[in-house]
Amino acid sequence: MDNNLNLNKKPKINVFTSIYVVVAILIILAGVWDFMSESKNNSDLTKELDQSKKERYTVDIDGITKNTKILVNGITAFNSSTSGYIDKLELTQFMTNGDNNIEITSTSVSNDSSCNFRFGYIDLNKSENINDINYYKEIECGDVFKTKGVEEFKFNVNTNLRFVSPWLKGKKFVDSDETKTKLIAKYKEMQSALNSQDENKLKSILKYKFQRDADWMYMSKDSAEQRYIKIVKSNFSDGNSQLLDTLSKPDKLVLDISKDGLVARLIFMDSSLDSNDLQYWEPLMWYNSDKGITVSYPVWFMITQDGEIIPII
Repeated sequence: MDNNLNLNKKPKINVFTSIYVVVAILIILAGVWDFMSESKNNSDLTKELDQSKKERYTVDIDGITKNTKILVNGITAFNSSTSGYIDKLELTQFMTNGDNNIEITSTSVSNDSSCNFRFGYIDLNKSENINDINYYKEIECGDVFKTKGVEEFKFNVNTNLRFVSPWLKGKKFVDSDETKTKLIAKYKEMQSALNSQDENKLKSILKYKFQRDADWMYMSKDSAEQRYIKIVKSNFSDGNSQLLDTLSKPDKLVLDISKDGLVARLIFMDSSLDSNDLQYWEPLMWYNSDKGITVSYPVWFMITQDGEIIPII
């Protein structure tokens, strides 16, 4: 099997509409397919790249998965002990121009092959209609969930994106208690700004992340800021949202560092938060009692050459 994909020679299969069961509103991972006409990009890292390129990458999960993780360039893009159908989970924010590695791992012992991972992309210069997405890779769950235990499935995708990942010029995280403590402090800054809905504070804390959002969503930085703040205000105004206390429980916070060490986040691991026993949670969570849903705000951090830890994804 050739796992190095050339998207210039891609099969196209029929679009399958799946049911998206919402457990947490993953603002960043899922993305929003509200493609805008703006294409301004202010990042210094993209000056020499082809600014006409506009591609986005996704994965559909058509079925029930267990103990499954999807990594993009060694970064955890999806991680769940149990998950239902997922439609168009965004992967672009973890990618860079050129070669990208995608990996599926699972500790499931199920022989169920009734579900599929379907990786797709869309060229926005040709169409902004989500139904025109091209599926270039389909993997049956039965090929991943083997009775032997942990199995891996890896392949490469060569992209024509107009940006490179800024963390590739950053410093590496060290897996230590000190790193964990520093990240908890960063999360608390974000938690405070989100809880107060302080626009100026959010813009200051997340300024590098907003630039990254602007790059991969092909919009201006101002539009990326307003999009995020609009979602925040909507989530807090629509029902009674209660802050879930996660950051005061460091024993349940686990470091998740990318394979290359260049980006990191914290995971809150607790099976008591949900009846479906989902164990992997974002630390920034609010429970909406009126709707009965948990709203989470995913974030990844990088270390600049000056040693500053900043939110970037």
